[in-house]
Amino acid sequence: MNDLLSRYQRDLALRGYSPRTQDTYFRNIRDFLSFHDLPPEHLDSENIKNYLYSLITERNASDSKIRQAHGAIKYLYAQTLQAPMVVEHIPQVKKKKKLPTVFSFQEIISLFNASTNLKHQTMLMLVYSSGLRVSEIASIIPSDIKRKKMQLLVRQGKGAKDRYTILSDTCLDFLEKYWLRYRPGKYMFPGRNGNQLSIRA
Repeated sequence: MNDLLSRYQRDLALRGYSPRTQDTYFRNIRDFLSFHDLPPEHLDSENIKNYLYSLITERNASDSKIRQAHGAIKYLYAQTLQAPMVVEHIPQVKKKKKLPTVFSFQEIISLFNASTNLKHQTMLMLVYSSGLRVSEIASIIPSDIKRKKMQLLVRQGKGAKDRYTILSDTCLDFLEKYWLRYRPGKYMFPGRNGNQLSIRA
C-alpha cells in the first residue's frame, strides 16, 4: 500500500499539481483506502460510489469536499492504476452556482480599519482591490509591483498561470508607506525569518 501511495504522489507531482492540491488529493485517497480497508485493485465502481455516498449521508461533507474526493479517486484509477474504466461512469456532484456576497462601502472601510497594523491593512487592501487569493498575496515579491503601469504581476496563480491585475492608487500609497517602514526582503509580506508567509498564517 505504501508503494501505491508513493506512486500516486509521484504521479500528482508529474501532473504539475500545486503542493496544496497534491496534499488534498493524497489525504482523500488515504481516507478512501481506509474506508474500504482493501487494495484499490479489488474495488470496483460500486465501492467507489458507496464511499462517495457515505461522505454525503454519514459525514455531511460539503459539495467541494465530495468533488475533491471524486477527483482524487479518478486520478488514482485513471493514472496510477491505469484503470480508467473503473471511474468512467461515476457521477460527479453538480456544482452549485451562488451569487457572491457583496460588501457595502462602509463594510469595506470597517474591514480595513479592523487592524491598526500597517502590514495587515496593506495586505487586506491589496487582496480586496486586486482580487487576490490568499496564496497569491503570500507569494508577492517587490518586483511584482509595476508602479508605472499601475499593475500587479501575479505569478503562478490558480491553474499555474501568470496574470496581471490592477493596482489602485490607494494601494500604491499604502505599499510605499509599508515599504519605508518594514523594508521587506525577498517577499513583500514575509513570515518569520523572512520566509514566505504561510497560507494558514
